Amino acid sequence: MAGIQKEITIGFKGEKYDIKLSMDLLNRIELNGVNLLKLQLLCDQSDGIPPTSLLASFYALLLQSAGEDVSAEDVWSELINTDPIGLINATKTALASMFPSSIEELPAKKPKPNKPKS
Repeated sequence: MAGIQKEITIGFKGEKYDIKLSMDLLNRIELNGVNLLKLQLLCDQSDGIPPTSLLASFYALLLQSAGEDVSAEDVWSELINTDPIGLINATKTALASMFPSSIEELPAKKPKPNKPKS
C-alpha cells in the first residue's frame, strides 16, 4: 500500500495497541521534536540503531495516541532493561508504515484529460 497505512499494531509491556496513522498524528509527533525522516534515515543506516532517546520519544508518542499513559522515560527504561531489539524492530515497522519504501509505491497521478483542439 502506498502512502500512510491507516492502522498499525505495536506492543509494549506485553500489551498490544492499535495506532491509527494520520497526517495529524505525524504532525503531532514532529511538533514534539521527533523528525520522522531523520529517524527513518537513522534506521536505514548500516547498524540500523537510532539514538535510544529519539526512539523512546517516538514510541511513547505512538502509545500516547492509543490512549496509553506512558512517557519517553518509561519507554526508554523498557528499551534498556528488557528487549531493545524488539522495540527497535517495532519502531522500524511503524516507520515503514509511514513511508513508502520506493518511488514505485507512491500513488499514481491521474492523467489529465486532453483538451479538445479547436
